[in-house]
Amino acid sequence: MLSNLEQAITNVLICKQTPDYFNVLREYTDISRLPKANKEKEAPKFLERAMGKYPASGERAGSPLADHVTSINRDLMQTRLDVLMLCTPFAKRFKCPCMCGESLTRERIIHKLNLVDGEGEPKPVG
Repeated sequence: MLSNLEQAITNVLICKQTPDYFNVLREYTDISRLPKANKEKEAPKFLERAMGKYPASGERAGSPLADHVTSINRDLMQTRLDVLMLCTPFAKRFKCPCMCGESLTRERIIHKLNLVDGEGEPKPVG
């Protein structure tokens, strides 16, 4: 049986769409069992929590969807970092977008969140 996260990614792939954060969030919101009153507000939190747990799950480590989860999570972290940079262009340190609470330089955040390729250049998003 697929988890809600896996089902959301599968639904996006079946529709021949790219499984990016917003497409998967839309599907995740539709299939989640959250109360209707809180669905739009709570679904992003639950999706992010599910993505955070997914790679650590030993039984699903070889899942063909694991690469999609990693890519979606990386896109989300990159977007958060970009927003931080836009909102505070002169800041030297930023609150890490992974919600760990650390205050880091932009370069340290990029390396911590694995947003760089093997040569130290920022990974392309998308």
